[in-house]
Amino acid sequence: MAARPSEDEQSWHDRFYTARQYEELLIPPEVIRRYQELRNPHLFHLELLLRLAGDMAGKRILYLGCGDEPSTVLLALRGAEVWAVDVSLPALHRQRRMAAVNEVPERIRPIAGAAERLPFGGQSFDLVWGVGILHHLQEDLDAACAEILRVLAQDGFALFYEPVLRSALVRRVRALFPAGVDASPRCRPLSTESMRCLHRHFNVESHPFMFLSRFNRYFVPLGTRLEFAVPWRAWACLALHFLDYLVFRVPRLAGLAGGNVVKLTVPASTALEAAPGPLMPGGLLPARDPGSAQLPSEVGHVAADRLIEGCQLRPSGRERRDSSVVASLHLVAKFSGLLTLPRRRTWRSEARGVGPRRS
Repeated sequence: MAARPSEDEQSWHDRFYTARQYEELLIPPEVIRRYQELRNPHLFHLELLLRLAGDMAGKRILYLGCGDEPSTVLLALRGAEVWAVDVSLPALHRQRRMAAVNEVPERIRPIAGAAERLPFGGQSFDLVWGVGILHHLQEDLDAACAEILRVLAQDGFALFYEPVLRSALVRRVRALFPAGVDASPRCRPLSTESMRCLHRHFNVESHPFMFLSRFNRYFVPLGTRLEFAVPWRAWACLALHFLDYLVFRVPRLAGLAGGNVVKLTVPASTALEAAPGPLMPGGLLPARDPGSAQLPSEVGHVAADRLIEGCQLRPSGRERRDSSVVASLHLVAKFSGLLTLPRRRTWRSEARGVGPRRS
């Protein structure tokens, strides 16, 4: 049987999200505009994730370990249907309220569940998405990978942003400049062995981030979004990200990364072996019985309102990102116009490294 999240892990996240102080539920229009335009995908991991995802209109996305991330709303605003899965009910209640305030309640479905045993039928999603979740699952990452493979459509793929630690230099820097945030019992950077596990199950495309930009928090105060930071602080953060971009143009320096965007695609051999179930009228896969989605033993939730809605999908095409060395020259030429700096306002900051939200 697949591994289950420990009670300590689930209880920690329940306490974490219950005690967390929030500013507002409505995502500011400046933030929405930034992630619609995607002007700096080589500098910021969330912009790159959205660029790699391509056109989301009508796509069904499984968001693993959604927590209280506002990116669920960003996905919904781009036309996707989002199933937001987490083991923590306080986080899911926050997701439900955030979806309502941002007028996308019909596009975001908060679901209590565990990544190691997902309550969905096979080939149910066009895209699996996660920000800072796989590094919590390293005790049985094989089980999580098998579940991701099972629920992905044959031409689907997965996108994750994860903290990594592959360099002795980075390890010393982390020790000298700790993040200063609480960490759950299973929270540790993705190990080399865990990366090998991903390669065993998927074709892996990796994009390194966060070397010098780990010092963003010394320029952008905690709780201040980059879009609303004091101009000189925002430019300092932007410069650190740009230096990271130049460093990682050298493949041998990828080991200095503190975070990786990974795109996981289904190997051809696996796709041929994974035959879909019997089709329903209209060519849709049968929905799993909602009653089977109740997971009292896995996540400790037994209420009827925590059952998953039926999930039926169709496969869809995907785009591949075409990287170019001349992108660095393009960025230098447009450096002065990379970022607009409207009035100051408090919000969570990707630039200060909130990618892995719980670490």
